[in-house]
Amino acid sequence: MQEQDKLDPTVLCEKCKDLFIPHTVYPPIPLDVIRSNLIPSKTDIKHVAAIVEVEETELEQYESELARLRRIMDKLEAEKSALSERIERRKSWMSPIRKLPNEILDIIMSATCLSNRYTLSISPKTNTLQAYPYNLSHVSSHWRSIVTSCPRMWTSFHVDVFGLRRDIQPLLQVYLKNSRDLPLRVRIVDSGKWSADFGEDYANHLGLNGVSACSTLLSQSTRIQSLTMDVRGQIFSVLRPTSSSWDPPFAFPLLRTFHNYTNLTHIAVGSTWFWNAILAAPMLNSLAAAFVSRAKVYPFAQITSLVLMHISSIRVLLRILVQCPNLKALEVRQDRMTVDPEILNDTRPPTTLSNLKHLTVISRHENGPAGFYPLFKGITVPILNDLTIRSSKIGIHDWRSGGFLDMVQRSSCPMKNLTIELPTVVPAQSASMNTNEAFVEIFSRCPMVARLRIIIHQHHLPEGDEGSDDETHSVALGLLSALPIISGSPLDTSSSTLCPKLRMFHLIIYPKPERSGVNDNTLDALFRMVESRSRSQLALLAESVTPLTYFGLHVSNNLTDEHYDALLDPFQPRLDTLEQDRMAYEIRLGKTSS
Repeated sequence: MQEQDKLDPTVLCEKCKDLFIPHTVYPPIPLDVIRSNLIPSKTDIKHVAAIVEVEETELEQYESELARLRRIMDKLEAEKSALSERIERRKSWMSPIRKLPNEILDIIMSATCLSNRYTLSISPKTNTLQAYPYNLSHVSSHWRSIVTSCPRMWTSFHVDVFGLRRDIQPLLQVYLKNSRDLPLRVRIVDSGKWSADFGEDYANHLGLNGVSACSTLLSQSTRIQSLTMDVRGQIFSVLRPTSSSWDPPFAFPLLRTFHNYTNLTHIAVGSTWFWNAILAAPMLNSLAAAFVSRAKVYPFAQITSLVLMHISSIRVLLRILVQCPNLKALEVRQDRMTVDPEILNDTRPPTTLSNLKHLTVISRHENGPAGFYPLFKGITVPILNDLTIRSSKIGIHDWRSGGFLDMVQRSSCPMKNLTIELPTVVPAQSASMNTNEAFVEIFSRCPMVARLRIIIHQHHLPEGDEGSDDETHSVALGLLSALPIISGSPLDTSSSTLCPKLRMFHLIIYPKPERSGVNDNTLDALFRMVESRSRSQLALLAESVTPLTYFGLHVSNNLTDEHYDALLDPFQPRLDTLEQDRMAYEIRLGKTSS
């Protein structure tokens, strides 16, 4: 056998110099011989077989030695892990956080969990699972005892039941157990409700995990205080077979808030068990409904806060309001609302909403506020305190018609807060004057307004209409020229001054991204109005005119700070004077205002 030089021995122990000494190494068979078609002779076979026998014996020695070393390494690794764990425990025992009383930890953990809208949020569509108290409970047994001793951390659920790839029952049961008997806040969403064929079996659309999650959450109906349903109406027919076996029986004794985004164009027979429970909910007082059915499914007589979306007609809306004697807050969003011609000639006296304090009207229809004429004609609001008007199609000049001002004047309400949002749509003729007259007429009917917020939105212009800064300036100037108190007025000017109780004024402008939104004239008009209502200026006027204590200007677009710095610099001395006069203000312009 031909031998090669011996390998250097491997030192197994530096202390005792124990060596692993390999035997001689035989040269390998050349690669070109392996690749050739040469057949080894009997002598070659005998020679190579002897080498293989020796090398296999030596291979066993390597394996034996490596196994011994692995046992030593495993032992050392285990001892190292145990030592590291002991060190971590000692550090944990000495950590400053252990000095915090459980009450403080409770406050910190509660703030962490409850600062989120829901403490359990599951959305397969965005692949998110947020379970804050559950995660905290896995930090340590001490933290687990604190988190589980605070049941309110486990009471809010937001679950998208579409596309659940795994069963979330174990997680839901942990939350329900740890929440004990506290009231629950539940939001159930089907993010794929509009992507599926309406003829499809809804149970198959949701899948077993989705149906199971819905069933588990709704089976807690006797504990639910706030419920949001953003699913298709067929869900109630799907759950009907199991609902009869729920213990306790299905009912909403604690329900106070219900937000319903399911389509109620018709109530399926298999859904009545759910809607009967809603109708019988004794504490329900806050309702938001995307669709309203002709069937009686809501206890309108006890509702104090009502949001209505996608109302089909004014007649339906007025029919609902007649049923709401306790209503304190109303929001109506107009999309494609139809106006029955007969209603326009209705001679019946308006319905008095004697408890209504907050009214919001949002118009996205081409008819704008005019589409709400029957509503304004049909209600009287004697104690209205807050009014918000949002129009994405029609400018401020159209709010003078359509019964809006008649409603305000007829009600003689002590309205203190007024918000108007409108696009920069101005008539071609005498634009600024027309806008000024519109604001003057509106403000003259609202003498008690203390907080005024005007939002000018160029983004709401019709498609293809780029608008211009001139239009935005015209609307802003029309507004600002209506509010100053003219210097040199007689001492008793409160009778002719618009908004004599005004204390806070906020102008918000959303121009097109590359448009300025304000210019020198706009800023000068703003400062003249604010200065005329400052404490020092009003000291010369009637005491019944309340000094302005705050004004805000907010312009949101893509222009840089440098653009607005150059625009504002000439007005800085006037700002300083107002600040010395104890006038609070906030000016945010350009990108930094977003």
